[in-house]
Amino acid sequence: MPENFVSDTATALLLRPREFLANARDLVTLKAAVREQSPRYVDIKVPAVVIAGDADTTVWPSIHSRPFAAAVPNAKLIMLPGVGHLVQNAAPELVMGEIDAMISGIAQGTRAAAN
Repeated sequence: MPENFVSDTATALLLRPREFLANARDLVTLKAAVREQSPRYVDIKVPAVVIAGDADTTVWPSIHSRPFAAAVPNAKLIMLPGVGHLVQNAAPELVMGEIDAMISGIAQGTRAAAN
Protein backbone atom coordinates (compact mmCIF):
# COMPACT_ATOMS: atom_id res chain seq x y z
CA MET A 1 0.00 0.00 0.00
CA PRO A 2 1.41 3.39 -0.93
CA GLU A 3 2.29 5.82 1.81
CA ASN A 4 -0.70 8.01 2.77
CA PHE A 5 -3.09 5.74 0.83
CA VAL A 6 -5.93 5.99 3.35
CA SER A 7 -5.80 9.77 3.69
CA ASP A 8 -5.15 10.43 -0.01
CA THR A 9 -8.05 8.27 -1.19
CA ALA A 10 -10.65 9.39 1.35
CA THR A 11 -11.16 5.77 2.41
CA ALA A 12 -13.17 6.93 5.42
CA LEU A 13 -15.98 7.91 3.04
CA LEU A 14 -16.58 4.19 2.45
CA LEU A 15 -17.70 3.88 6.05
CA ARG A 16 -20.68 6.19 5.58
CA PRO A 17 -23.84 4.08 6.07
CA ARG A 18 -25.12 4.33 2.50
CA GLU A 19 -21.74 3.49 0.91
CA PHE A 20 -21.02 0.76 3.46
CA LEU A 21 -24.35 -0.93 2.71
CA ALA A 22 -23.82 -0.59 -1.05
CA ASN A 23 -20.36 -2.19 -0.80
CA ALA A 24 -21.73 -4.96 1.42
CA ARG A 25 -24.50 -5.63 -1.12
CA ASP A 26 -21.92 -5.80 -3.91
CA LEU A 27 -19.84 -8.31 -1.96
CA VAL A 28 -22.84 -10.50 -1.18
CA THR A 29 -24.02 -10.60 -4.81
CA LEU A 30 -20.59 -10.82 -6.48
CA LYS A 31 -20.34 -14.59 -6.85
CA ALA A 32 -23.79 -14.89 -8.39
CA ALA A 33 -23.07 -12.01 -10.77
CA VAL A 34 -19.77 -13.54 -11.90
CA ARG A 35 -21.41 -16.94 -12.32
CA GLU A 36 -24.11 -15.36 -14.50
CA GLN A 37 -21.66 -13.30 -16.59
CA SER A 38 -18.89 -15.84 -17.07
CA PRO A 39 -20.55 -17.90 -19.85
CA ARG A 40 -20.52 -14.74 -22.00
CA TYR A 41 -16.76 -14.13 -21.64
CA VAL A 42 -16.19 -16.09 -24.85
CA ASP A 43 -18.21 -13.44 -26.69
CA ILE A 44 -15.82 -10.62 -25.83
CA LYS A 45 -14.22 -9.46 -29.06
CA VAL A 46 -12.31 -6.36 -27.89
CA PRO A 47 -8.68 -6.50 -26.82
CA ALA A 48 -8.31 -7.60 -23.20
CA VAL A 49 -5.30 -7.48 -20.93
CA VAL A 50 -5.56 -8.78 -17.39
CA ILE A 51 -2.86 -7.62 -15.01
CA ALA A 52 -3.08 -9.25 -11.61
CA GLY A 53 -0.96 -9.78 -8.58
CA ASP A 54 -0.51 -13.38 -7.51
CA ALA A 55 -0.73 -12.24 -3.87
CA ASP A 56 -4.12 -10.54 -4.35
CA THR A 57 -6.50 -11.63 -1.60
CA THR A 58 -9.24 -9.19 -2.63
CA VAL A 59 -9.87 -10.48 -6.17
CA TRP A 60 -8.35 -13.94 -6.16
CA PRO A 61 -6.45 -14.70 -9.39
CA SER A 62 -7.45 -18.37 -9.26
CA ILE A 63 -11.15 -17.44 -9.19
CA HIS A 64 -11.21 -14.30 -11.33
CA SER A 65 -8.13 -13.28 -13.34
CA ARG A 66 -6.97 -16.64 -14.65
CA PRO A 67 -10.42 -18.01 -15.61
CA PHE A 68 -11.39 -14.70 -17.24
CA ALA A 69 -8.19 -14.56 -19.30
CA ALA A 70 -8.58 -18.21 -20.28
CA ALA A 71 -12.16 -17.70 -21.44
CA VAL A 72 -11.73 -14.46 -23.41
CA PRO A 73 -10.40 -15.08 -26.92
CA ASN A 74 -6.91 -13.64 -27.35
CA ALA A 75 -6.78 -12.17 -23.84
CA LYS A 76 -3.35 -11.46 -22.45
CA LEU A 77 -2.69 -12.38 -18.81
CA ILE A 78 0.15 -10.79 -16.88
CA MET A 79 0.68 -12.16 -13.36
CA LEU A 80 2.89 -10.08 -11.08
CA PRO A 81 4.67 -12.19 -8.45
CA GLY A 82 4.35 -10.99 -4.88
CA VAL A 83 1.93 -8.19 -5.80
CA GLY A 84 -1.43 -7.69 -4.14
CA HIS A 85 -4.62 -5.99 -5.28
CA LEU A 86 -3.34 -2.57 -6.39
CA VAL A 87 -1.26 -3.54 -9.42
CA GLN A 88 -1.51 0.01 -10.75
CA ASN A 89 0.49 1.18 -7.70
CA ALA A 90 2.97 -1.70 -7.79
CA ALA A 91 3.74 -1.48 -11.51
CA PRO A 92 2.41 1.79 -12.95
CA GLU A 93 4.76 1.77 -15.94
CA LEU A 94 3.63 -1.72 -16.92
CA VAL A 95 -0.04 -0.81 -16.62
CA MET A 96 0.40 2.40 -18.63
CA GLY A 97 2.47 0.55 -21.24
CA GLU A 98 -0.23 -2.08 -21.71
CA ILE A 99 -2.91 0.61 -22.03
CA ASP A 100 -0.79 2.47 -24.60
CA ALA A 101 -0.20 -0.78 -26.53
CA MET A 102 -3.94 -1.50 -26.62
CA ILE A 103 -4.73 2.04 -27.80
CA SER A 104 -2.07 1.79 -30.50
CA GLY A 105 -3.43 -1.57 -31.62
CA ILE A 106 -6.98 -0.24 -31.78
CA ALA A 107 -5.84 2.83 -33.70
CA GLN A 108 -3.91 0.67 -36.19
CA GLY A 109 -6.93 -1.58 -36.63
CA THR A 110 -9.18 1.42 -37.25
CA ARG A 111 -6.79 2.80 -39.86
CA ALA A 112 -6.53 -0.59 -41.56
CA ALA A 113 -10.32 -0.94 -41.66
CA ALA A 114 -10.65 2.54 -43.19
CA ASN A 115 -8.27 1.69 -46.03
